[in-house]
Amino acid sequence: MFRDFPADTVTIDGGEIQCIVLSGLSKRSALEIGGFQEEPTVTIAIQLRDPETGAEIFTSLPEPNDTATLAGRTYRIDRTESDPYGYTMQLDLVTPHK
Repeated sequence: MFRDFPADTVTIDGGEIQCIVLSGLSKRSALEIGGFQEEPTVTIAIQLRDPETGAEIFTSLPEPNDTATLAGRTYRIDRTESDPYGYTMQLDLVTPHK
């Protein structure tokens, strides 16, 4: 599934993996009256199993409060949700101070 979409790379727990950015990633904050807009939540999808072999990619799954780096920015994982079959996981990333 992932090979059909443009992929980015996210670093979680020191390991780089491919991800698909589903929403929220922008290169800069929007300027509004009173200053810059707060960064939105970034939602990404990652694979949990190798699509060719079915082997698990992670020794331990990402969890809320883990750190993730995407496009040169550091985020905190706020929420995780796995699909019922255990092949993909959706992660909501927020800036560390949220």
